[in-house]
Amino acid sequence: MRRLGWLPFSPPASADFSPALARLRRHSLGILAVLAAFFLSLPGANWGKYECWNYDQMGHLSLQKNGLPQHYLKPPLHTYLNQLLLLPPTSFLLEKVFRVRPSVQHDWKLLASRLLTISMFAASVWFFYTSALRGCNETQAGALALLYATSAGILSFDRFLTADTPLLFWMTAAFLSALKAAENRSTAWAIASGLLAGLATANKYNGLWACAALPAALFASIGWRCALTRPFWAGTIAMPTGFILGNPGTVLDSQRFFEDFYYNLITAPAYDGDTTSHGYLRFFSQLPDRSAGLPPFCSP
Repeated sequence: MRRLGWLPFSPPASADFSPALARLRRHSLGILAVLAAFFLSLPGANWGKYECWNYDQMGHLSLQKNGLPQHYLKPPLHTYLNQLLLLPPTSFLLEKVFRVRPSVQHDWKLLASRLLTISMFAASVWFFYTSALRGCNETQAGALALLYATSAGILSFDRFLTADTPLLFWMTAAFLSALKAAENRSTAWAIASGLLAGLATANKYNGLWACAALPAALFASIGWRCALTRPFWAGTIAMPTGFILGNPGTVLDSQRFFEDFYYNLITAPAYDGDTTSHGYLRFFSQLPDRSAGLPPFCSP
């Protein structure tokens, strides 16, 4: 094997990096899309002090003493991810290891939570790319992933602690698992898809649409007979299970949950399909008039 001069050591004679390097080259556009999603989301990640402006910002919502959320106007999964899994070890590191002053600890906790959200967005890009490979070649899937990763409609808010970006993570993971379940007729992947779809709903209520991924994938694979298969029923049962795991208040605090859910259902504005605020076509159409993206001294 040819010696790699840029390595500070000589790899063993049996080491062969060519398969790994070939995979990296083959998926280079997908990897580029993931990196673009992460690094383009970083500017502004240290902006602001608080994340409690509206009910969509669930990341730092405090929990009651019994571990249940303050309300169910939005489901609490992203709150649990932060309050139970991320913030306790972050607080320990800040207080015991790095001895950060209490006055600035909140800034670091906020940054950690935003980095979690950004990482979930980058992971969703990889799930999207891997899913697209089922119907496209690497170049086509990579181009689609790059469009998704650089979408202005996502990059404008994905660094904040709303439930929207984590919803993309759970939904794309559920979709990818559904495709794998249909490809392999796998009960395990079907259960994974059902659990992830339930967690998507426990992240934000309109994540319920992810529950359609598994039956749709199975139907496209084997037709109506999918309703008689074990993956179909196992995945279907896993969906409410995932929702309860991500939102245990549906069982432990059911009256308040249904009251808040019904209130949110009645008062939430209807989506009218308006998509004119963001997008590449609108961006390029405004370049001649607004000199968007040019330095200030170049603007008329």
